[in-house]
This record gives sequence, structure tokens and C-alpha cells, in this order.
Amino acid sequence: MFNNRSQVEEDLAQKNQEYLEQKRQQLDEMKGQGKEKKPKSLAYKFCCWGMVLLLAVSGTVIYYFVVNIKEEVISEYRQRKDDFQKVMPTAKDELKNSLQNAEALYNDTAEKITETQEKIDTAKETVEKAENLYDQANEVISQVK
Repeated sequence: MFNNRSQVEEDLAQKNQEYLEQKRQQLDEMKGQGKEKKPKSLAYKFCCWGMVLLLAVSGTVIYYFVVNIKEEVISEYRQRKDDFQKVMPTAKDELKNSLQNAEALYNDTAEKITETQEKIDTAKETVEKAENLYDQANEVISQVK
């Protein structure tokens, strides 16, 4: 029996070893399948080329609009600059004339104010003299009565 039993154990150990080797081999095959590169599908290739094409077209469109807008803004700036430079000399002369006219008007007004003040002072003196003469006349009248 002992001999039979050891024979059974040896058979079981051998079957167990074969089973383990078979499972290891299956595991290696499964790992090997993950490492193998799968051929890319045609749809994947078209998708990549489509994305590249879309990116190129959108970049071109953005560049076109930026260039046009930039050109438009620069031309508008140059037009305004030219208009300003054309108007600048005449505006400078008009401003000079306006300042001269304002200065002349100020001087005239100052002279008129001075003349008016002198006339007011003269009128005050005349009023004082008239009041003095009136008071003197009243005194003479009161003395005559």
C-alpha cells in the first residue's frame, strides 16, 4: 500500500506540475497578446488625417483673418495719422490767431475798465464838490435869512 500510495502521490505531483506549466504557458500567451501591436484600423487612420487636415484648415483661416484685420487696423491708423498731420498746421495757426485775439480783447477790456474806473473816480469827485457847494449854498441861505 505504501508503494501504491507513493505511486499515486508521484502521479498527482506530475499532473499538478503539468497543470502548473500549462497555466503558466497560458498566462505567458495572454501577456504576449497585450504586448503585440494591433494593426490600426482604417477608420483610425482617417480620423488622424482628418484631425491634421482640420487643424491645418483652421490655422489657415485664423491666419487669413488676423492678417486682414491687422491690415485694416493699420490702414485706418495711417489714414487718421495723415488726416491729423494735414490738419495740424492750420489748427496751429488758428490757435495762434485765437490766442492773439483773446489777448487783444483782454487788453481792450482792461483799458476800458481802467477808463471806466477813472470816470467813476471823476464822477465821485464831482459829486463831492457838488455836495460841498450845496452845503455851502444852504449855509449862505441860512445866514441870509
